[in-house]
Amino acid sequence: RRQRRAREGVDGGAAAASPFRGWTRRTAIPVLLRATGGVLTALVHKHAGSVSKGFALVLGLVLSGVARSAAGGKKLSTGQVAATFLVLIGSWMHFDLGKAVVIVTH
Repeated sequence: RRQRRAREGVDGGAAAASPFRGWTRRTAIPVLLRATGGVLTALVHKHAGSVSKGFALVLGLVLSGVARSAAGGKKLSTGQVAATFLVLIGSWMHFDLGKAVVIVTH
């Protein structure tokens, strides 16, 4: 009991009110990973165009859905396969064919 009171301070002051009380290295890992993800997301928002960010978001959702399906041992539904196909075709058309299209106006 004395050791606990010594750690917390005589009156249970600052040490008892610390937001990091009870944290371990294992506790900090998810927090640091989320913070790193936030910084990387901010960098993408700063340097990429909005269309590229949109495609990255949609392709990320497709990849996470496929990975989740593979990890869970469940097959994708027909709608999910069709949506994945449409996203991939749309991305290909935008990035490959979009550069070749020339609009001529008079």
